[in-house]
Amino acid sequence: MNRRKLIFDIILAVVVMIIVIAIIVRATTRPENVVSINDADLRPVRGAEVAPEENAFTYLSRATNAMCYPTNFYKIYACDTNEDKEWDSNSVRLVQIIASNETAFAEIEKALVCQKCQLPEMTNNEWRVLVQFRNLFHLLCLKADWLGRIGREADSLKLTVDTIKFGQVIENNGQGEPVFMMGSYFKSFSSLLLEQRLNSRVIPSADMKRLTLELSSGNYGVNCESLKKSVCEAYAYQVNRLDEVSRGRLHWPDIMGLTNSIYLPFESYMLNVVETKSALADLTRETIHRIPMNYSQMHIKNDPDYELLSFKTLIHPNGIGKYLIRQKEVSLRRVLEQKCLDELNLEAIALLAALKAFKQDNARLPQSLDELVPSYMESVPLDPFDGKPMRYSAAKKIIYSVGKDLKDSGGSEKTSENWRGGDVRYRRRYSEDIVYRIEF
Repeated sequence: MNRRKLIFDIILAVVVMIIVIAIIVRATTRPENVVSINDADLRPVRGAEVAPEENAFTYLSRATNAMCYPTNFYKIYACDTNEDKEWDSNSVRLVQIIASNETAFAEIEKALVCQKCQLPEMTNNEWRVLVQFRNLFHLLCLKADWLGRIGREADSLKLTVDTIKFGQVIENNGQGEPVFMMGSYFKSFSSLLLEQRLNSRVIPSADMKRLTLELSSGNYGVNCESLKKSVCEAYAYQVNRLDEVSRGRLHWPDIMGLTNSIYLPFESYMLNVVETKSALADLTRETIHRIPMNYSQMHIKNDPDYELLSFKTLIHPNGIGKYLIRQKEVSLRRVLEQKCLDELNLEAIALLAALKAFKQDNARLPQSLDELVPSYMESVPLDPFDGKPMRYSAAKKIIYSVGKDLKDSGGSEKTSENWRGGDVRYRRRYSEDIVYRIEF
């Protein structure tokens, strides 16, 4: 009896050992070749090279080389542009900063005339270019603010609109989500500056009407084709890195943004490259399909726990792949949300300009937005979130959007528990409604 049990135990141990060896071999065997998937429709085709004299990047590069950006810029800007204290329009520091950057400003003007901005192929080092563009943008905002405070309102208004155009040039580049989000940041910040100027400065009615027409022209809205290209560029970048994993040149910590690492056992168990690539392709196609839609048509989840990923998921087969897919899903959701916010900001500023012009001409605000049509606007703008006309309350002196919860809360600015502070742009993201106050 004992002998039979011993033989059984030996056979069982051998079987278990064979299974374990098979699992290890399967898990640690890397495919020799990259397995292609059907994603030709998602592979961006880089257009013909833009002639240097027609490429906005040429002039923006010259502007960055000519730029004199003080190391204490934020301290200067916060001190000398604070609305709560008297502005010193003759501040020596500000005059010197603006004077020393006139060459850079001239190059930016040339860039804004160009129809295209073609950046070089981006590597980790070349992303620093965007930081330089951000510094140029800050200098433009500083000059626009300074011009308004010394009484040159028309020049200030034009330059502030140019800062939106600057963001549009970057956003339309179509070279990945980070470039789009940088351009979007420029536009949202510029829109906030315009909003402040409209609410606090005396501006002729004719200038307000021109501003309304310009912002409603469609020239500053999100270019859907450029955004699609940006999404495809980001997809191609991530898939190419996954292919490098298949070739053994990268490992899963590398594509997760961790430090460089050596190959680990069970890597192919933790990251199934083909499965992950297929899921990313489906997600990218779905996002491209949603781009032209308003937010309500996109059917995006707004679960507060949506971004969380449990440890159990990571230890399941292709756990790392599922992590990357979830990470990408969250990133693309933010891009789509930002696209709607971009459109909303421009529509709200155009409405504020039209309302200010109406009040200057009629000594009152309109009872409804329909009174602005056709003398001040061609039509009442639609809310990019639910596709219905923008909301307006003459009594509360606000215009507003329902925001991503798609519920009309009557212009409520109550924030959710997820709000962690920040200026009005960030507060609006977490408010029940996205509200723009009428303070004139």
